[in-house]
Amino acid sequence: WYYILDGYMLNNTIFSPGIYAGTDDETSWVFDKDGHLVYGGWYWHNFKGGDGAPDYGFWSYSNADGTGYNGWLKENNHWYYIYSGGMLSSDTFLAPDGYTYAFDGNGYLVDREGWVWLGDSEYGFWTYTDGNGAVLTNEWKWIDGKCYRFNAYGMIYTDGTYIIDGVEYSFDHTGAWIQ
Repeated sequence: WYYILDGYMLNNTIFSPGIYAGTDDETSWVFDKDGHLVYGGWYWHNFKGGDGAPDYGFWSYSNADGTGYNGWLKENNHWYYIYSGGMLSSDTFLAPDGYTYAFDGNGYLVDREGWVWLGDSEYGFWTYTDGNGAVLTNEWKWIDGKCYRFNAYGMIYTDGTYIIDGVEYSFDHTGAWIQ
């Protein structure tokens, strides 16, 4: 089926009538580029970049009834986190359990311990995962003889001096604490 809103057919989107109307119903629906409800599975929402910018988009996942999936999903030996009624996490995400998880560019949970680069070459950052996909947040970690501090989003402090918990600390360009 289709959804007409204010005289326009919705297409290439995830839409929640309850959120739009300001009600408590957060059920969302996934629509393809032609406005058809997507009945189950993955769908790529593609958008044309303007003024010479590249195209962009996002993956969504819908249930068999067309509603957007929410929560953890394991498929083909990979874990994903789907939120906002069907949007795939592809960097970090604060899950309902209170942990911030790291996902690679394909949306796979980074389920190994170690350093992980998240984002693209211009806007990304280094973080460290605990082996279960959770990134270190608001804590210190000794790694290979050097100490690093991770902020609330899992990013390390680099190239400067910062006041953390009322104490001044300096970090080099790699994020290592300068003692």
